[in-house]
Amino acid sequence: MEKFLPGMNQRPDLLIDYNGTTVAIEFQCSPISKKTVRRRTQGYIENNIKVKWILGEKLKVDRKLSTRHYDYLSLNQHGQYNLLQLDEKEKEIMIITNIRSLYKSIDFKKVRLSFNSDRKSVEKIFSLQCDQNHTVKKLKTVETKKLYQLSFYKDERTRRFFELLYLNKISIQSLPDVVFCTVSTEWMIRTFSYQWKLLLYLWVKNIPYNEIITPNRLSRKITEWKKQTDITFHSLPELEKIDTLLPFMTFLNILTRKGYLTDLGDCRWVRTHKNITINI
Repeated sequence: MEKFLPGMNQRPDLLIDYNGTTVAIEFQCSPISKKTVRRRTQGYIENNIKVKWILGEKLKVDRKLSTRHYDYLSLNQHGQYNLLQLDEKEKEIMIITNIRSLYKSIDFKKVRLSFNSDRKSVEKIFSLQCDQNHTVKKLKTVETKKLYQLSFYKDERTRRFFELLYLNKISIQSLPDVVFCTVSTEWMIRTFSYQWKLLLYLWVKNIPYNEIITPNRLSRKITEWKKQTDITFHSLPELEKIDTLLPFMTFLNILTRKGYLTDLGDCRWVRTHKNITINI
């Protein structure tokens, strides 16, 4: 039964208490504006109510997860995003989980949950923890050709990237191979993929050999880039609750495997001195 929440001027389709947590269930069958979804989601969050959006036929994810679906995502207990959609014909809830960036697209796993599923089955699915350190190496020859083509267009999304190349006297052909690696969690980052990796690569290359890179230091640098709008994230629900450092730290681990950094353990790195041989 719909319950009116006067403090929010909202009426969720279903309001339940789950293990001491109030959860609002919103069934969304027809498209509505992003502004409306964000306003309603934020209203629940501000009132300490978790919200689960369940998408209908007109909004469902088929083969491709697009940015229009991002506002309907919800976090599981591991701080990883899921998306729910209703299959009335099969009497099932489809859960989009294990969302990650791959070579050319965003990959995900579909898990079906029958209306007759017991509580343990539901809890098991919602507590799935996915590998977020997966990386894929793109074909440099193919990607450099695309970058050459992009360089002839006045695309605001890539303008800053080509500006960085010019300022640092880097040609497309001489881009380090490491920037062509795809990090599984980078789908959360709105900035052009090669731009944020190049920024991080250049930052690492300019750090003195005796200085340690820590998560706090990395976080401060990312905050600086965000203020300069060199790095932006997609507008995702409860983004402040997830570890937005993860894609950047994963990239630091890639730089470590490639010999640019030495891992000191406990999420600490130093630049690898050029006279030290690194076995990759």
